[in-house]
Amino acid sequence: MSTLLQLAQTLILVLPTSHGVYVSADSRNGEDPSNRDGARKLFLCGKSAVCAISGARILNASAYDPDGKAAKGALDLSTELEMASREMPEAPAADQVEWLADRMQRPLAEFWRTYLRDRRVILPLSKKLGSRDLATILFARADALYQIHLQFDELAHESGGWLHLLQAPSVRPADVSRPLAQGQTLCMRIRPSEPPAVATREETLRTITELYKRTQDGGFCERMIGGPVEIAVVEVEGASMLKRK
Repeated sequence: MSTLLQLAQTLILVLPTSHGVYVSADSRNGEDPSNRDGARKLFLCGKSAVCAISGARILNASAYDPDGKAAKGALDLSTELEMASREMPEAPAADQVEWLADRMQRPLAEFWRTYLRDRRVILPLSKKLGSRDLATILFARADALYQIHLQFDELAHESGGWLHLLQAPSVRPADVSRPLAQGQTLCMRIRPSEPPAVATREETLRTITELYKRTQDGGFCERMIGGPVEIAVVEVEGASMLKRK
């Protein structure tokens, strides 16, 4: 069995202000020039929330039966999140995030049953990802902020390799009144002596754009973070996309 990952090597920012909670994400998808800036990672979830994904964006796998016949499949988690964003029921934030965790887990469980269960691997996905989380889904409303962690983080070692054990999603609340960075947080370059200008919507948009520009200082971050930045805002009256690719 082999599994390949396309990573959302992204930087997601949550910036709360007095006039709304702003959520942004870049659109770069690795170092391949043909597919560098085409990834969608930020979506409006229903009328009142914004969702974003970091971690593994796409899983490609191939499994072989005893006769050597290969079965190939793929799971596009960003597409699943986009579909879930259109299906999101109107409900209190806690109920919505519980629904979203279950909605994202269902295709992941099917992928695991088909390509990972009882199939030994030499290198666990956590080693390739550098994390126990397969992907992290951000869920932001004006009154709530959550992170949903999709996990294969418990592994059983048997003769011939490792077995992945699918875990239930881990849902963790965060403080919606404080800034939050998700994904490639090592690429943040915020100078403590320069408080962000967020008094108006225009100032906030400029601040967010500048924060992403600061990742373009060469090396790993320049290769992985960038492309058109998408920005959404969550206000008491609902969520809206302010800047699309």
